[in-house]
Amino acid sequence: MELRRVVQLCCFHSLQLQRRCPWQPPALHCRQRTSPPMQRWGRRRGLLRKVLLAVGLGLPLAAGTRYGLADAQERRKMRLLVEGVKRFRRSLWLGMKISLDYWWTVNVMLCGVDEVCSLPHGDPRVPWL
Repeated sequence: MELRRVVQLCCFHSLQLQRRCPWQPPALHCRQRTSPPMQRWGRRRGLLRKVLLAVGLGLPLAAGTRYGLADAQERRKMRLLVEGVKRFRRSLWLGMKISLDYWWTVNVMLCGVDEVCSLPHGDPRVPWL
């Protein structure tokens, strides 16, 4: 004896079943609905992508053109500016690594370990500074 049950599914679950089981027939009256906020978010994301692409391509192209058309003194100034920015970035990166390493050592590696101090108790001075 074969039992057949008819189960009514909403559009979402029907589409989920179709994705998992491609041999099932498609739902006839199911249509995709997107809410207006989701459509706006898609447009915003597309606009953001276009802006980032334009800045990512346009800025280096403009800077290269300006560098190519500049005289020797102006080129030297631009090179010094770029080197200064690189140096700042490198020092910022190194400072962040040192701070993260210090935090990791204090909060993770030494968690629960009693501190051993070489100074006499109650002496707030640090002799090496």
